[in-house]
Amino acid sequence: MNLYESSCPVYPLVSVVVTTYNRSRLVHRAIRSILAQTYPSLDIIVIDDASTDDTRTGMKKAVYGGQIRYIRHDSNLGLAAARNTGLRLAKGEYVSYLDDDDEWVADKIAKQISKARETSDCHEVICSACWFMDDYGKSKRKAYIDGTIKTAIGKNGLSVLPYDTGLLLKQALLDIGGYDETLRSHTEYAVWMKMAEKGYSAACVNEPLVMGYQHDCGHLTEDVDSRLQNTQLFLEKWSSAWVS
Repeated sequence: MNLYESSCPVYPLVSVVVTTYNRSRLVHRAIRSILAQTYPSLDIIVIDDASTDDTRTGMKKAVYGGQIRYIRHDSNLGLAAARNTGLRLAKGEYVSYLDDDDEWVADKIAKQISKARETSDCHEVICSACWFMDDYGKSKRKAYIDGTIKTAIGKNGLSVLPYDTGLLLKQALLDIGGYDETLRSHTEYAVWMKMAEKGYSAACVNEPLVMGYQHDCGHLTEDVDSRLQNTQLFLEKWSSAWVS
């Protein structure tokens, strides 16, 4: 059987959303890794959350052959809002997010689509997660969900969740209301908790398909006070749902 053969349309459109803020030196590496994907049906969107560096100039100068839509916020709204902007603009059946300081191996999307197709009816599987790597080639985070997300969290806590590696049905993201814009961190975890609450399931591609890097271009986690405040907000909302 062909890799993409199923009862669903061949090569379903996948929207890829890159969110960026003041990382003009890194974002083009992320974009190039999307353009290098072996999967042939991609809708690529870059959301610039009001960068104050030369991101906008660099995007205008970059030659991507009209393959990318570039949208810039007038003010800095945070990661969740940037992802929701991308979600609203996404044309694909599936959506996958890529941070501006990470990159994908060339067959990341192809393998996730294949996994989603072979696991269950294509309208029921909402994501295929995969491993996340660091810049030394070592496994940094794995996802251990194979079935109902709520059950996996109840057994092993948040450690089972994939982080920024998922391929998700757009309709599932819309169903849960997208990303929680009251949070400036833990936004990915909050999405998975809402999906667990709705009874969604996930399957994993057990290969390292996303590469993360250490760099000096700034991280949200460097703002300790903000991080602690958002951790508290997340815990207040979701801690009672970890075991159910």
